[in-house]
Amino acid sequence: MCARHLPAPDDDLFQEAPHLFAHPSPAQGSPADPAPLRAAARHTADAALARLRSTAAALSATLLDLDAAAEQVLGDGTGLRGRTAERAALVRTGMNWLWERHQALRALLAQAEELRGAAPRPGARQAARLDRLLKGPWPGLGTPPPPGLGAAAPLAAAADVDVDVDVDEVARAIGAELAAVTRARAEHHHLLGEAARAVSEAVATCARLGVPDLPELAAAQADLRAAFAGVTANPLEITPADLRPAQTSAAQVAELVAALRDTFDALEERLAAAEDLLGRVVATAAAGEHAARTVVERLTGDRSGLVRLDDGWFDDPRRGLRPWLDRLRAAGAAGEWRLVAHGLRAWTRVAEATLAAAGETVATNQAPLRRRSELRGLLEALRAKAGQRGQIESAELGDLYDRAATALSTAPVDLDAAEALVAAFSAALGGALPAPPPESAVPAGRPARQASPSDVPSKEDSP
Repeated sequence: MCARHLPAPDDDLFQEAPHLFAHPSPAQGSPADPAPLRAAARHTADAALARLRSTAAALSATLLDLDAAAEQVLGDGTGLRGRTAERAALVRTGMNWLWERHQALRALLAQAEELRGAAPRPGARQAARLDRLLKGPWPGLGTPPPPGLGAAAPLAAAADVDVDVDVDEVARAIGAELAAVTRARAEHHHLLGEAARAVSEAVATCARLGVPDLPELAAAQADLRAAFAGVTANPLEITPADLRPAQTSAAQVAELVAALRDTFDALEERLAAAEDLLGRVVATAAAGEHAARTVVERLTGDRSGLVRLDDGWFDDPRRGLRPWLDRLRAAGAAGEWRLVAHGLRAWTRVAEATLAAAGETVATNQAPLRRRSELRGLLEALRAKAGQRGQIESAELGDLYDRAATALSTAPVDLDAAEALVAAFSAALGGALPAPPPESAVPAGRPARQASPSDVPSKEDSP
């Protein structure tokens, strides 16, 4: 029987595991048998290689996910600004570190796979060499993580059970940075959402009305673009105050375009309402003039204390309500919706102020007539009281009554003198004059106005 030949021992390997090369003795028991030791070495090497494969595969999946997220959130990074650009640079540094780590693991895995071979069971020498490879240092695996993305100590041995601790920490830190940018952008986009919808609706409405060149709309679009650009470039430092100009512009243009739309959709109704309002102004102003004429012709013969609207409030070519409304009607027929929308609002404000002023002229000009009627009623009530007391035949009372009645019925009427005579008749009768009406019920002086009809602009002045 020939002796079994063993391969020549590798000096290093022989020094590290001499039992792998020892000749077995028939007298040896199972605990000293090298077969279980060789099996354990092979199992340990295969387990370490399996962990290395798993780590490399997990890192590949993580890097693909992070790469996709970074591309979506950061783009190429050239448009980022401020703190967002600083955090993006840190993310890129961490990504580069992970890719270098991945390449080192792949290189180590490739060499380990080659050393392991395809045999179902590696030989003892293969297992020992594989174990030594996996437990030894490897270029790229000992590089520490970038500052700010991980505090784990660098690992030099690929077969260490915690080989992916620093990798996971860096990957989590990168994910947190990307999530912070995404969250900030989402919050700002939510704030800008209403403004974006308002501007979009304004664009559609202006296209329907045939007014695509509205300056306010162009300005709102520019403000919105600037706001979104700021959110894209530096969401970590943008504040709600930075977005407010875009929100304000959008709200203003939405209000303007709504007025244009309402004017376009209900022009005839709005013009009819304006005509009705003008008719009420004319009727009220006429009532004030009639009251003034009645006072002059039938009462005092004097316009002192009477009021009227400013000249030209109705038909002045430039300031009158009638010509102004005619110009707005013509502008509507020509499709000048912005002029009509602004002009009708301004015309309505002035017309309503003029109506209020005309109402005050009526109240002021009718005051003398009301005062004479009140004095006449009071005089008749006192005469009836005298009759009830049997004093109506008194010469003194009869004379006072006749003088007061004559003063109140003969033009021109001096209301102050007539009131004094009524008071004398009451005093002679022994009665007390009723309390006069409150001053607020008898307007005096020129009526106050919210706006003067002279403020009615021409077409050139109309908003």
